[in-house]
Amino acid sequence: MTLTSFESLITGVCANGTNQYTAGINEDWLQGRSAFGGLSGALVAQAMRQQVDTERKLRSFQVTFVGPAPVGENTVSLTPLREGGSVTHIQGELKQGDEVSVTATAAYGKRRDSAFAIPATPRPDAVDPETLKSMPFMPGIVPNFVQHFDFRWAHGTPPFCGLEKPNNRVWIRMDSDREIDEVGIVAMADALPPPVLSMPKKPCPASSLSWYLELLPVTAKGKLSDWWLVDYECDAGADGYYNQVAKIWAPDGQLVAISRQVAVMFA
Repeated sequence: MTLTSFESLITGVCANGTNQYTAGINEDWLQGRSAFGGLSGALVAQAMRQQVDTERKLRSFQVTFVGPAPVGENTVSLTPLREGGSVTHIQGELKQGDEVSVTATAAYGKRRDSAFAIPATPRPDAVDPETLKSMPFMPGIVPNFVQHFDFRWAHGTPPFCGLEKPNNRVWIRMDSDREIDEVGIVAMADALPPPVLSMPKKPCPASSLSWYLELLPVTAKGKLSDWWLVDYECDAGADGYYNQVAKIWAPDGQLVAISRQVAVMFA
């Protein structure tokens, strides 16, 4: 399978009319029948970025995975909701034809002076990633998009290992030299498998239902190909639905995002 770079897909998001953009999805970025959720979100975020003033940074990004995002040319349709003095709200849909695969609502806000600042959670200690083993790519068992990432578990286990408590601490990196920006953070924040998948002892299907990403007001240094650290745990779950939260630290040690997700597991 020929691999397509993340950069080529992101830079390929092009305007095609008022509030309309084209976006391509390739087979090597699939997660089952659909594009990897982090890529789907990044494609929408890239289109939004082209319509929002650069002074306004992505602060929150709320995604609902409606259906499969298929291979081929897709469309991102944007709906500006409101542009206030400090914050822009915008909505987007990723679709192919009339079939919507992803809906997203984002808030972009410009910097404002404040008398109060609260330091973010520092990056915890973790075993040197170079001393850990990578999760192998196993066709038919792990999704195609995993070929673009390197995952190394510092705590917990990969999927389907019978983990008793679904709490994972994982080093990750992507095969992309893209400098850190909000679009790259969106992709990196959704890369890891849900920690609840570490509990079954054999493969079973799972998918994301909804995803809420909060981006912190920091400017991180590094690339997507550097080592990022993610703490990812399941807070609660029953009836096949699992509530999960992750903290994502950039290569320079700064906490750049907090991710909250509802996942569905069929086991």
